[in-house]
Amino acid sequence: MRVIAHLLEKTGRFEGKDFEIVPVAEFERERGCIETGPNIDVIAVCGPKRNSIVATVLNTYPGFRYALRVENGKNVLTDQEQNSTISGSENFDNETMTWHGPGTDFGVIQSLESPFNHDRRITIVAGLRGSGTAGAAQVLADASKLREICKLSKGGRFEALVKTVWIGRPENISKVSLVR
Repeated sequence: MRVIAHLLEKTGRFEGKDFEIVPVAEFERERGCIETGPNIDVIAVCGPKRNSIVATVLNTYPGFRYALRVENGKNVLTDQEQNSTISGSENFDNETMTWHGPGTDFGVIQSLESPFNHDRRITIVAGLRGSGTAGAAQVLADASKLREICKLSKGGRFEALVKTVWIGRPENISKVSLVR
């Protein structure tokens, strides 16, 4: 989450003044559950495996091209137009308990009018794993890429698929690109 705060601060938005980063439990304790339609815009970070708000929104709104869901305890990303699964490389050696890069991960940026409060927006920044989420956040911090994503807007919603390449370990991101 600190990566997200740092990226937002690079765009001139400051934690405590312009945004808050709070765990799901704290959000729900202070604002109520997402289904009651809190009167704020929400940016939900992490995939549905780790973030119940993301899981709830994606289960309520199945209209995105890129469907992110949990199967067998892992986030799974599907391109519903192509009817294909999108997967990155894990490159983890269980025998030596080490990562072997380079590797890839994928993330999504999805934004829509809140299905629970039509005066507010929900934006999802999530990946198959942490490096996919971090890559999607980096795209949001890049003004030219953000403009490109906004051009894809359809009826007030937009989505983008992001590819992240890492070297050595997943947190060592070397390249982020907007795929679609």
